[in-house]
Amino acid sequence: MTRRRRRGRVRAALLGLGLLGGLLGGAQARTVKIISADTLELRQVDDQELVIITGDVELRVDDDVVRARRVEFNRTRRTLTLIGAASYRSARDGQNLSGENLVVELGQEQVTGEDVLISDSQLEIRGQEIERIPGQLRATGGYFTTCARCGRTPNDFAFRAERLLLYPGDRLVAYRAQLLLADVPVLFLPVLVLPLNDRERQPRLEVGRDAVDGYTVQADLPFSIGSSTLGTTLLRYYQNRDPSLGLGVSLRSYAPLAWVDRVNLYALANPRPVGSSGYDLDLNFGVRGRVPLELALRDLDYTLGVTRSDIGRSDTDPQRGVTNVTFGAKVDYPLYTAEFNYVNRFGPEPTTALSAPLKLPEVTVDPKVYTNGNLSADFRVSAGRYTGASNPLSRSASAKGVNITTERLEEQHSLAYTARPWQNADLSLSNTFTGRYYGTGARTVQLNLGATLTQRFNTTNTFSVGAGYLRTEGTSPLAFDALYGRTLSAP
Repeated sequence: MTRRRRRGRVRAALLGLGLLGGLLGGAQARTVKIISADTLELRQVDDQELVIITGDVELRVDDDVVRARRVEFNRTRRTLTLIGAASYRSARDGQNLSGENLVVELGQEQVTGEDVLISDSQLEIRGQEIERIPGQLRATGGYFTTCARCGRTPNDFAFRAERLLLYPGDRLVAYRAQLLLADVPVLFLPVLVLPLNDRERQPRLEVGRDAVDGYTVQADLPFSIGSSTLGTTLLRYYQNRDPSLGLGVSLRSYAPLAWVDRVNLYALANPRPVGSSGYDLDLNFGVRGRVPLELALRDLDYTLGVTRSDIGRSDTDPQRGVTNVTFGAKVDYPLYTAEFNYVNRFGPEPTTALSAPLKLPEVTVDPKVYTNGNLSADFRVSAGRYTGASNPLSRSASAKGVNITTERLEEQHSLAYTARPWQNADLSLSNTFTGRYYGTGARTVQLNLGATLTQRFNTTNTFSVGAGYLRTEGTSPLAFDALYGRTLSAP
């Protein structure tokens, strides 16, 4: 019998066995088909039915492709054991697994093996032991890189880890990982996360040479903490700076704690330019969350922000070394709404006028509008300690410098009353007032009184008479709420 005829018979026999195995395996069974082989042998071992296939074996497991020199198909356990060097290509994930003694679990769609190489369009992974299940691949003693197709040996950069978890098309998680530059370990990371579907969070490595800084390296390495925190480690190297190495982190966390909804952090300590020593710091930290309170209409909302920006600033820049802190909280009760605000800056004292006032702190209480028949009243009170630009119209404030610090109490109210004194007549009275009182003894007042009487004679003819009183007086020591001019207007 010729070799071609023998292959044809083997192919037909195994095709029949594979189809039969698929039918016996139930609704979720996978179909095994032979594409090519040299010999086929049927065995019964310990009440288990084995099909031994040897030669240049190529099988199709549904759409997946298996290649090996020897395959043992255990139809009882529904496993394929690929003896020696073999490969398994997953059509769904586009992955190629090549290694020694691969085992394919047909019922669970699982692949295990030793000394396995996995490759796809984005990654190349090598592992001492590999286990592949639907939607996940696990490896121990792993080595992986995203630049295996760069054509350079050794790879520009790669990673070695004790344990790997690969979620195809989503992310790769490496535990106890080392960063390798040209296969030389340079950094240890407890956890490293490589997002596969987010280009902005891919590892980034840039090596350059500058006339002033010499050789430079910028590396961004993603990581994760649990399932809610994603971040990137920032590494910077400048050959001629003192010190040469900079380090930072960028992360965002979703609901890491019970009362925290979101945390954002960007921090980078970068070596100062050549000619200076030490570090410049960029910092942007933000927290947003909610705290449940009894009797409140909704949870207390709060935000915290801390910012600093030194990188790129000159030594004479007034914002160098300045850290800005803002905190705000608001709660809503049935009778009133309350706010707490804290705005401050730390660092060198400002030498120019502040563009926005500092609140050290400020508390605001805003009762709900009161109504009784035709009468309505709305009040609002705030008190705090403020630092802000001095009002140039106030001599005492200007004498203390470009900025002044003082206490401030503000009371606002709005009263309205409507009535019908006689038939077809409407009377409307209003009173709005804003008074501000300062720790320096200064005060400002804004008062507006108004009255309107309207008489209707028929559907088209009316007669109205109105009176108003407007008073504005006082000088604020703070520029941000200064009143310009003095006003007195009467009927």
